[in-house]
Amino acid sequence: MTWIEIVCFLLVATGVGLVIVGRRQAGRRLGRGSSLGTRTRQTSLSEAAWAAGNEAAAPYSYAQGAVCVAAGLVGILLGGIIATVAIGAAAVAVLVLAGFQVARANAAAEHAEGGDTP
Repeated sequence: MTWIEIVCFLLVATGVGLVIVGRRQAGRRLGRGSSLGTRTRQTSLSEAAWAAGNEAAAPYSYAQGAVCVAAGLVGILLGGIIATVAIGAAAVAVLVLAGFQVARANAAAEHAEGGDTP
């Protein structure tokens, strides 16, 4: 087994984990002290801000998970240079989605705290 295949298997496992985290975020089942979830200054202000921010961030966790699973499976099935490109593309996509995730979580947390952000 090559290191690329190992990374692709880890990418699939990471994607499944992100989908599970997304489900917990959407169901508001992540406690404020959890090491999982979207942790920012705004979401850490209160329990309401944490719940609202993480619920708003859930679709991005789902999207990140889907990207990881898809890229990992493509890499496992096709291998070689395609796998390397899939890994790189997944890394970029997850980082871009994380930026949107944090922005959306902050906006929802601020709104939960009585701010004027929708």
